Amino acid sequence: RSTLFPYTTLFRSASNCPKLTTIRLNGVTYIGDEAFLNCTVLVAVELGADVQHIGMGAFKNCSSLATATIPPNVTFIGDYAFANCPELKSMTIMDGVVEIPAYCFQNDTSLEQVILPTSIEKVGENAFENCPNIEVYVPTLDRDEAEELLGVKMVAKAEDDDTILKCDKDTS
Repeated sequence: RSTLFPYTTLFRSASNCPKLTTIRLNGVTYIGDEAFLNCTVLVAVELGADVQHIGMGAFKNCSSLATATIPPNVTFIGDYAFANCPELKSMTIMDGVVEIPAYCFQNDTSLEQVILPTSIEKVGENAFENCPNIEVYVPTLDRDEAEELLGVKMVAKAEDDDTILKCDKDTS
């Protein structure tokens, strides 16, 4: 079941919704804390270009969520926004987003690829904790800058000179 929300602000509007599989948030600017918490059959999220705020835990525990894109106008993402989404395989973060908060993708065990935009200035503590298969692409940073930003050691370098960091590995 696909749902189009006709509101500009969502506050826990669909948390624990047992039938919501796909959402399109066109015209929505604010997604509140835990707005879609525990939507266990939610597979796809289409965040419209108007979204500016993604609250803490907004999509936490969406155990079937497979893909999502964070649009460029997002100025705030709360901690744990996409945590505990074990089926999430890829995440696109558009240029304009400046921070990935703490624990944002914690326990997203299927997450394989995240491409950070050139606008990223900060990655919060344990943003990719327990993501054993992840590769984080950091297109514009050199090795030292990328290691400092993410707090991990680099293990690979792409052919096109993008910096690739494998997270959640032994970095000693």
